[in-house]
Amino acid sequence: MCGRYIAPEDRAAAEILAAMLGGGLQTYKGNTNGRETLPSMKAPVYVIKDGMPVVVSLTWGFRPSEKLNLIFNVRTETALMKPLFRDSLLKRRCIVPAFGFFEWSRIRQRMLFTAVDCSVLLLAGIYQKYPDCIRFSLLTTEPNKSVASVHNRMPLVIAPEKVDDWFGGGQACMDILRGVPPELESVPK
Repeated sequence: MCGRYIAPEDRAAAEILAAMLGGGLQTYKGNTNGRETLPSMKAPVYVIKDGMPVVVSLTWGFRPSEKLNLIFNVRTETALMKPLFRDSLLKRRCIVPAFGFFEWSRIRQRMLFTAVDCSVLLLAGIYQKYPDCIRFSLLTTEPNKSVASVHNRMPLVIAPEKVDDWFGGGQACMDILRGVPPELESVPK
């Protein structure tokens, strides 16, 4: 379960979004100058506002009640079946930009996973308004070959060319939920 990732600073997130809308993310290859982000922290997230993606700062982790722990990861396989997540998945999808994410192996070795070409990862998420703030959670899926030997889950990574499909909803969005994320590189951290 993804409990930490490297988020770009807000300004960098806006620049990444501009590059993405211009047709690529190549400007950011090799850049991992961001901050390690943990659940309950604010982070830049892309949402649709007035028909266009914009950068907003949201808090990581749904909080169904004060007595329950934060829910910062949601399984793609069951999100539509659970009332807490269904409406968000259907109406409030977001993308979380990341320079990489961390997983811990069975022997407690922390591994950083990044894109093979070192470009920005676009992680699928959903968000929900709460009385205190707007919160997001990452969607996780079965791991691909590059993550499976380390962990049994991974964030759902969206290819840049699929961003419109993700935000647009419909069958194309559902296909992304069932897709296999791209292969990643990993290094011990």
